[in-house]
Amino acid sequence: MRWKNLVDENNKLTFEGGRQNVELLRFIGMLLIMGHHLYHIGFVGSYICRNCWVWVDFYFILTGIFTYKHFSSIQDRENPGSEALIYTIHKFKRFFGYTVIAVLLQYIIDNVDYLFTGDIHSFIRSFIYAPYEILYLSSSGICSARVAPIWYLSAMLIVFPMMVYLMQKVPEFWKVFAFTFPILYFGHKGVNTDRAWPNDMARALACMALGTLAYLCAEFLAKQNVEKKIRKIILSGIEICSALFAIYVSVLNKDYINIMELLFFIICVLMISGVTYSSCIKGEVFKFLGKLSMPMFIFHWGIGSLANILTDNLKQRFLFYYIGTLLIAMLALGITRFLKQNEFRTGKKRTA
Repeated sequence: MRWKNLVDENNKLTFEGGRQNVELLRFIGMLLIMGHHLYHIGFVGSYICRNCWVWVDFYFILTGIFTYKHFSSIQDRENPGSEALIYTIHKFKRFFGYTVIAVLLQYIIDNVDYLFTGDIHSFIRSFIYAPYEILYLSSSGICSARVAPIWYLSAMLIVFPMMVYLMQKVPEFWKVFAFTFPILYFGHKGVNTDRAWPNDMARALACMALGTLAYLCAEFLAKQNVEKKIRKIILSGIEICSALFAIYVSVLNKDYINIMELLFFIICVLMISGVTYSSCIKGEVFKFLGKLSMPMFIFHWGIGSLANILTDNLKQRFLFYYIGTLLIAMLALGITRFLKQNEFRTGKKRTA
Protein backbone atom coordinates (compact mmCIF):
# COMPACT_ATOMS: atom_id res chain seq x y z
CA MET A 1 0.00 0.00 0.00
CA ARG A 2 1.38 3.43 -0.90
CA TRP A 3 1.79 5.82 1.99
CA LYS A 4 -0.32 8.52 0.33
CA ASN A 5 -3.28 6.13 0.35
CA LEU A 6 -3.27 5.66 4.12
CA VAL A 7 -5.74 8.53 4.49
CA ASP A 8 -8.57 9.64 2.23
CA GLU A 9 -9.49 13.09 0.96
CA ASN A 10 -10.98 13.89 4.37
CA ASN A 11 -7.75 12.88 6.14
CA LYS A 12 -9.44 9.80 7.62
CA LEU A 13 -7.74 6.42 7.79
CA THR A 14 -8.79 4.41 4.75
CA PHE A 15 -8.14 0.85 6.02
CA GLU A 16 -7.76 0.10 2.32
CA GLY A 17 -7.71 -3.66 1.82
CA GLY A 18 -8.54 -4.22 5.47
CA ARG A 19 -6.09 -4.79 8.29
CA GLN A 20 -5.24 -8.48 8.23
CA ASN A 21 -2.50 -7.88 10.82
CA VAL A 22 -5.31 -6.99 13.22
CA GLU A 23 -7.24 -10.14 12.30
CA LEU A 24 -4.18 -12.33 12.90
CA LEU A 25 -3.55 -10.85 16.34
CA ARG A 26 -7.27 -11.06 17.11
CA PHE A 27 -7.09 -14.83 16.52
CA ILE A 28 -3.92 -15.20 18.58
CA GLY A 29 -5.56 -13.24 21.39
CA MET A 30 -8.50 -15.64 21.31
CA LEU A 31 -6.20 -18.63 21.73
CA LEU A 32 -4.58 -16.90 24.70
CA ILE A 33 -7.95 -16.12 26.32
CA MET A 34 -8.81 -19.79 25.98
CA GLY A 35 -5.52 -20.49 27.71
CA HIS A 36 -6.64 -18.40 30.67
CA HIS A 37 -9.83 -20.47 30.91
CA LEU A 38 -7.91 -23.74 31.20
CA TYR A 39 -8.91 -23.69 34.87
CA HIS A 40 -12.40 -24.54 33.62
CA ILE A 41 -11.18 -27.95 32.43
CA GLY A 42 -9.17 -28.74 35.54
CA PHE A 43 -5.84 -26.92 35.32
CA VAL A 44 -4.70 -25.53 38.66
CA GLY A 45 -1.92 -23.32 39.98
CA SER A 46 0.08 -20.85 37.92
CA TYR A 47 -0.15 -22.64 34.59
CA ILE A 48 0.97 -20.72 31.53
CA CYS A 49 -1.61 -18.29 30.14
CA ARG A 50 -3.25 -17.86 33.55
CA ASN A 51 -3.02 -14.07 33.12
CA CYS A 52 -4.23 -14.05 29.53
CA TRP A 53 -7.61 -12.71 30.68
CA VAL A 54 -6.00 -9.36 29.94
CA TRP A 55 -6.44 -9.91 26.18
CA VAL A 56 -10.12 -9.13 26.61
CA ASP A 57 -8.97 -5.51 26.93
CA PHE A 58 -7.36 -5.80 23.49
CA TYR A 59 -10.76 -6.76 22.09
CA PHE A 60 -12.43 -3.84 23.84
CA ILE A 61 -9.83 -1.45 22.40
CA LEU A 62 -10.39 -2.80 18.88
CA THR A 63 -14.13 -2.28 19.30
CA GLY A 64 -13.48 1.33 20.29
CA ILE A 65 -11.23 1.83 17.26
CA PHE A 66 -13.59 0.50 14.62
CA THR A 67 -16.66 2.10 16.18
CA TYR A 68 -15.02 5.51 16.26
CA LYS A 69 -13.79 5.09 12.68
CA HIS A 70 -17.37 4.41 11.58
CA PHE A 71 -18.90 7.43 13.30
CA SER A 72 -16.05 9.87 12.71
CA SER A 73 -16.96 9.88 9.03
CA ILE A 74 -20.65 10.56 9.68
CA GLN A 75 -21.72 14.16 10.07
CA ASP A 76 -24.86 15.78 11.42
CA ARG A 77 -26.84 12.82 12.65
CA GLU A 78 -30.35 14.05 13.40
CA ASN A 79 -31.21 11.38 15.96
CA PRO A 80 -28.00 10.30 17.71
CA GLY A 81 -29.88 8.47 20.46
CA SER A 82 -31.90 6.35 18.07
CA GLU A 83 -28.84 5.80 15.89
CA ALA A 84 -26.85 4.62 18.91
CA LEU A 85 -29.48 2.04 19.82
CA ILE A 86 -29.99 0.86 16.23
CA TYR A 87 -26.25 0.52 15.65
CA THR A 88 -25.89 -1.44 18.88
CA ILE A 89 -28.69 -3.83 17.94
CA HIS A 90 -27.22 -4.42 14.49
CA LYS A 91 -23.79 -5.05 15.96
CA PHE A 92 -24.96 -7.61 18.50
CA LYS A 93 -27.48 -9.43 16.32
CA ARG A 94 -24.58 -10.75 14.22
CA PHE A 95 -23.62 -13.19 16.96
CA PHE A 96 -26.91 -13.39 18.86
CA GLY A 97 -27.67 -16.83 17.41
CA TYR A 98 -24.31 -18.13 18.65
CA THR A 99 -25.11 -16.78 22.09
CA VAL A 100 -28.53 -18.43 22.27
CA ILE A 101 -27.04 -21.81 21.41
CA ALA A 102 -24.08 -21.44 23.79
CA VAL A 103 -26.20 -20.33 26.75
CA LEU A 104 -28.87 -23.00 26.31
CA LEU A 105 -26.20 -25.67 25.87
CA GLN A 106 -24.50 -24.57 29.08
CA TYR A 107 -27.75 -24.60 31.06
CA ILE A 108 -28.49 -28.11 29.77
CA ILE A 109 -25.02 -29.34 30.74
CA ASP A 110 -25.21 -27.75 34.19
CA ASN A 111 -28.64 -29.21 34.94
CA VAL A 112 -28.69 -32.50 33.07
CA ASP A 113 -28.65 -34.42 36.37
CA TYR A 114 -32.26 -33.36 36.88
CA LEU A 115 -33.19 -35.26 33.72
CA PHE A 116 -31.41 -38.39 34.91
CA THR A 117 -33.35 -38.29 38.17
CA GLY A 118 -36.64 -37.57 36.41
CA ASP A 119 -37.02 -34.13 38.04
CA ILE A 120 -38.34 -32.35 34.96
CA HIS A 121 -39.81 -29.49 36.99
CA SER A 122 -36.43 -28.55 38.51
CA PHE A 123 -34.77 -28.87 35.11
CA ILE A 124 -37.19 -26.40 33.54
CA ARG A 125 -37.03 -24.08 36.54
CA SER A 126 -33.23 -23.95 36.29
CA PHE A 127 -33.58 -22.00 33.02
CA ILE A 128 -35.41 -19.10 34.68
CA TYR A 129 -32.48 -16.67 34.36
CA ALA A 130 -31.28 -17.86 30.94
CA PRO A 131 -33.09 -15.00 29.12
CA TYR A 132 -31.01 -12.43 31.02
CA GLU A 133 -27.81 -14.08 29.88
CA ILE A 134 -29.03 -14.54 26.31
CA LEU A 135 -29.89 -10.82 26.20
CA TYR A 136 -26.39 -9.88 27.47
CA LEU A 137 -27.64 -8.49 30.78
CA SER A 138 -25.60 -10.58 33.24
CA SER A 139 -23.02 -7.83 33.91
CA SER A 140 -25.81 -5.56 35.12
CA GLY A 141 -25.84 -7.70 38.26
CA ILE A 142 -29.25 -9.26 37.68
CA CYS A 143 -27.74 -12.75 37.46
CA SER A 144 -24.43 -14.53 37.23
CA ALA A 145 -23.21 -15.79 33.87
CA ARG A 146 -23.20 -19.55 33.35
CA VAL A 147 -21.18 -18.97 30.18
CA ALA A 148 -18.46 -17.02 31.95
CA PRO A 149 -17.01 -15.18 28.88
CA ILE A 150 -20.42 -13.65 28.13
CA TRP A 151 -19.65 -10.96 30.73
CA TYR A 152 -17.51 -9.28 28.06
CA LEU A 153 -20.40 -8.94 25.62
CA SER A 154 -22.78 -7.96 28.41
CA ALA A 155 -20.54 -5.19 29.71
CA MET A 156 -20.02 -3.91 26.18
CA LEU A 157 -23.74 -3.89 25.38
CA ILE A 158 -24.58 -1.88 28.49
CA VAL A 159 -22.15 0.99 27.82
CA PHE A 160 -21.94 0.78 24.02
CA PRO A 161 -25.04 2.89 23.20
CA MET A 162 -23.86 5.66 25.52
CA MET A 163 -20.44 5.67 23.85
CA VAL A 164 -21.94 5.82 20.37
CA TYR A 165 -24.32 8.60 21.43
CA LEU A 166 -21.47 10.72 22.79
CA MET A 167 -19.39 10.12 19.65
CA GLN A 168 -22.20 11.65 17.60
CA LYS A 169 -23.74 14.26 19.88
CA VAL A 170 -20.59 15.74 21.46
CA PRO A 171 -17.64 14.45 19.41
CA GLU A 172 -15.16 16.97 20.84
CA PHE A 173 -16.16 16.11 24.40
CA TRP A 174 -15.80 12.42 23.55
CA LYS A 175 -12.22 12.99 22.42
CA VAL A 176 -11.38 14.63 25.74
CA PHE A 177 -13.20 11.85 27.60
CA ALA A 178 -11.27 9.23 25.59
CA PHE A 179 -8.04 10.80 26.82
CA THR A 180 -9.01 11.42 30.45
CA PHE A 181 -11.18 8.49 31.52
CA PRO A 182 -8.72 5.64 30.71
CA ILE A 183 -5.99 7.48 32.63
CA LEU A 184 -8.22 7.94 35.68
CA TYR A 185 -9.65 4.41 35.52
CA PHE A 186 -6.39 2.51 35.09
CA GLY A 187 -4.60 4.89 37.42
CA HIS A 188 -7.10 3.98 40.13
CA LYS A 189 -7.77 0.30 39.38
CA GLY A 190 -4.73 -0.76 37.40
CA VAL A 191 -5.03 -3.45 34.75
CA ASN A 192 -7.45 -5.76 36.50
CA THR A 193 -10.02 -8.52 36.30
CA ASP A 194 -12.16 -7.30 39.18
CA ARG A 195 -15.69 -8.56 38.57
CA ALA A 196 -17.40 -6.57 41.33
CA TRP A 197 -20.26 -4.39 40.05
CA PRO A 198 -19.93 -1.99 38.21
CA ASN A 199 -16.32 -2.64 37.23
CA ASP A 200 -17.20 -4.74 34.16
CA MET A 201 -18.89 -1.75 32.55
CA ALA A 202 -16.27 0.77 33.69
CA ARG A 203 -13.49 -1.43 32.33
CA ALA A 204 -15.28 -1.86 29.00
CA LEU A 205 -15.86 1.88 28.65
CA ALA A 206 -12.28 2.76 29.59
CA CYS A 207 -10.83 0.32 27.05
CA MET A 208 -13.20 1.36 24.25
CA ALA A 209 -12.42 5.02 24.99
CA LEU A 210 -8.75 4.11 24.75
CA GLY A 211 -9.59 2.69 21.33
CA THR A 212 -10.77 6.12 20.22
CA LEU A 213 -7.49 7.64 21.38
CA ALA A 214 -5.58 4.89 19.55
CA TYR A 215 -7.49 5.67 16.37
CA LEU A 216 -6.74 9.40 16.62
CA CYS A 217 -3.03 8.71 17.19
CA ALA A 218 -2.96 6.23 14.28
CA GLU A 219 -4.66 8.78 12.05
CA PHE A 220 -2.08 11.41 13.02
CA LEU A 221 0.78 8.97 12.39
CA ALA A 222 -0.59 8.00 8.97
CA LYS A 223 -0.51 11.66 7.89
CA GLN A 224 3.17 12.06 8.74
CA ASN A 225 6.04 11.64 6.34
CA VAL A 226 7.26 8.17 7.27
CA GLU A 227 8.14 7.02 3.77
CA LYS A 228 11.82 6.52 4.56
CA LYS A 229 12.62 2.84 4.88
CA ILE A 230 14.55 3.25 8.13
CA ARG A 231 11.53 4.84 9.84
CA LYS A 232 9.30 2.04 8.63
CA ILE A 233 11.77 -0.52 9.97
CA ILE A 234 11.99 1.21 13.36
CA LEU A 235 8.20 1.46 13.73
CA SER A 236 7.80 -2.16 12.63
CA GLY A 237 10.38 -3.19 15.22
CA ILE A 238 8.51 -1.34 17.95
CA GLU A 239 5.25 -3.00 16.88
CA ILE A 240 6.70 -6.52 16.82
CA CYS A 241 8.57 -6.11 20.10
CA SER A 242 5.45 -4.73 21.80
CA ALA A 243 3.35 -7.66 20.57
CA LEU A 244 5.92 -10.25 21.61
CA PHE A 245 6.40 -8.61 25.00
CA ALA A 246 2.63 -8.52 25.56
CA ILE A 247 2.45 -12.25 24.81
CA TYR A 248 5.46 -12.91 27.06
CA VAL A 249 4.04 -10.98 30.03
CA SER A 250 0.59 -12.57 29.84
CA VAL A 251 1.56 -16.14 28.91
CA LEU A 252 4.30 -16.46 31.55
CA ASN A 253 2.22 -14.67 34.21
CA LYS A 254 4.73 -11.91 34.90
CA ASP A 255 4.04 -9.50 37.73
CA TYR A 256 4.14 -6.34 35.62
CA ILE A 257 0.66 -6.83 34.18
CA ASN A 258 0.00 -3.08 34.39
CA ILE A 259 2.20 -2.59 31.32
CA MET A 260 -0.30 -4.44 29.15
CA GLU A 261 -2.64 -1.54 28.43
CA LEU A 262 0.23 0.57 27.16
CA LEU A 263 1.46 -2.30 25.01
CA PHE A 264 -2.02 -2.84 23.55
CA PHE A 265 -2.24 0.87 22.81
CA ILE A 266 1.10 0.93 20.98
CA ILE A 267 0.28 -2.24 19.05
CA CYS A 268 -3.11 -0.95 17.93
CA VAL A 269 -1.82 2.49 16.90
CA LEU A 270 0.93 1.00 14.75
CA MET A 271 -1.19 -1.80 13.26
CA ILE A 272 -4.12 0.32 12.13
CA SER A 273 -1.99 3.28 11.01
CA GLY A 274 -0.68 1.18 8.12
CA VAL A 275 2.86 2.55 8.46
CA THR A 276 4.56 -0.73 9.44
CA TYR A 277 5.44 -3.86 7.53
CA SER A 278 2.66 -5.79 9.25
CA SER A 279 0.24 -3.92 7.00
CA CYS A 280 1.64 -6.05 4.17
CA ILE A 281 -0.02 -9.12 5.71
CA LYS A 282 -2.75 -9.98 3.24
CA GLY A 283 -4.90 -12.95 2.37
CA GLU A 284 -8.29 -14.49 2.94
CA VAL A 285 -6.83 -16.90 5.49
CA PHE A 286 -6.15 -14.03 7.91
CA LYS A 287 -9.65 -12.64 7.43
CA PHE A 288 -10.99 -16.10 8.16
CA LEU A 289 -8.92 -16.44 11.34
CA GLY A 290 -10.20 -13.09 12.53
CA LYS A 291 -13.80 -14.11 11.87
CA LEU A 292 -13.25 -17.32 13.85
CA SER A 293 -12.46 -15.39 17.01
CA MET A 294 -16.04 -14.46 17.95
CA PRO A 295 -17.66 -17.92 17.65
CA MET A 296 -14.60 -19.33 19.40
CA PHE A 297 -15.07 -16.84 22.20
CA ILE A 298 -18.75 -17.66 22.62
CA PHE A 299 -18.52 -21.46 22.30
CA HIS A 300 -15.23 -22.38 24.00
CA TRP A 301 -16.68 -22.39 27.53
CA GLY A 302 -19.37 -24.90 26.56
CA ILE A 303 -16.82 -27.06 24.74
CA GLY A 304 -14.76 -27.07 27.92
CA SER A 305 -17.82 -28.18 29.90
CA LEU A 306 -18.36 -31.05 27.49
CA ALA A 307 -14.69 -32.03 27.80
CA ASN A 308 -15.13 -32.26 31.57
CA ILE A 309 -18.00 -34.72 31.09
CA LEU A 310 -16.32 -36.86 28.46
CA THR A 311 -12.95 -37.52 30.11
CA ASP A 312 -10.94 -37.11 33.30
CA ASN A 313 -7.65 -37.00 31.40
CA LEU A 314 -6.29 -33.43 31.31
CA LYS A 315 -4.41 -33.94 28.06
CA GLN A 316 -7.52 -35.26 26.34
CA ARG A 317 -9.59 -32.43 27.77
CA PHE A 318 -7.02 -29.93 26.49
CA LEU A 319 -7.10 -31.36 22.96
CA PHE A 320 -10.90 -31.60 22.93
CA TYR A 321 -11.15 -28.04 24.25
CA TYR A 322 -8.99 -26.43 21.57
CA ILE A 323 -9.72 -28.67 18.59
CA GLY A 324 -13.42 -28.89 19.40
CA THR A 325 -13.70 -25.12 19.73
CA LEU A 326 -11.98 -24.56 16.38
CA LEU A 327 -14.21 -27.08 14.63
CA ILE A 328 -17.42 -25.72 16.15
CA ALA A 329 -16.40 -22.15 15.29
CA MET A 330 -15.72 -23.15 11.67
CA LEU A 331 -19.05 -24.97 11.52
CA ALA A 332 -20.82 -21.91 12.92
CA LEU A 333 -19.20 -19.65 10.33
CA GLY A 334 -20.07 -22.09 7.57
CA ILE A 335 -23.73 -22.23 8.59
CA THR A 336 -23.87 -18.44 8.92
CA ARG A 337 -22.37 -18.00 5.47
CA PHE A 338 -24.81 -20.51 3.96
CA LEU A 339 -27.79 -18.71 5.51
CA LYS A 340 -26.57 -15.34 4.24
CA GLN A 341 -26.03 -16.69 0.73
CA ASN A 342 -29.50 -18.26 0.76
CA GLU A 343 -30.95 -14.96 1.96
CA PHE A 344 -29.23 -13.16 -0.91
CA ARG A 345 -30.46 -15.64 -3.53
CA THR A 346 -34.06 -15.52 -2.34
CA GLY A 347 -33.99 -11.78 -1.84
CA LYS A 348 -35.62 -12.18 1.54
CA LYS A 349 -34.26 -11.14 4.88
CA ARG A 350 -34.67 -13.38 7.86
CA THR A 351 -36.52 -11.87 10.78
CA ALA A 352 -34.69 -13.93 13.39
